[in-house]
Amino acid sequence: AHQAGKREAKLKLEKEAIKTACEQKLREEKTRIVAVSTGNKKALDEVVSKVNTIHAVELSKKEEEIRSLKAQVVSAKDDIADQQNASQKNIQQCKEKHANEL
Repeated sequence: AHQAGKREAKLKLEKEAIKTACEQKLREEKTRIVAVSTGNKKALDEVVSKVNTIHAVELSKKEEEIRSLKAQVVSAKDDIADQQNASQKNIQQCKEKHANEL
């Protein structure tokens, strides 16, 4: 009976040691997972930031292109208006000249 009690106590100690080791391993693994997750989040945040910066730059370039094209359209409209005015003057001058000749 004494041997059985000793063996039982030894097994109990071994069980406690295994439980403690498992708990320690679990704590270490949780810490590692948190560190990896934090690292991954930081890396993801950096990628998102870079992508947003690239998009902002591209958007800015496109907006500048649009402003330039709008300015070209306005300039072209002005040129057309000037040409139409010049044509109207020429037509008027021709009409007056022919009217005077008749």
